[in-house]
Amino acid sequence: MTLNQSKIGAIVNVSKLHLDAALEQRLSILGLIEHTPLKVITKKGDGIMVIMVRGTRLAIGADISKGIEVEA
Repeated sequence: MTLNQSKIGAIVNVSKLHLDAALEQRLSILGLIEHTPLKVITKKGDGIMVIMVRGTRLAIGADISKGIEVEA
């Protein structure tokens, strides 16, 4: 499933990133890489989210959350 399908409060592990290379690199610098657990803090609309990654809150848009494959 993709991250935008996760529910508020869910803790999931990143399994694959389906984003362009520059965006993947930027997210990896922020700690969002494969096999990283993250928690969904808030969710609005079709995928605008605030997530907790390695103790840091990140706000991401729907286009990004749809490109992150996760496992429950």
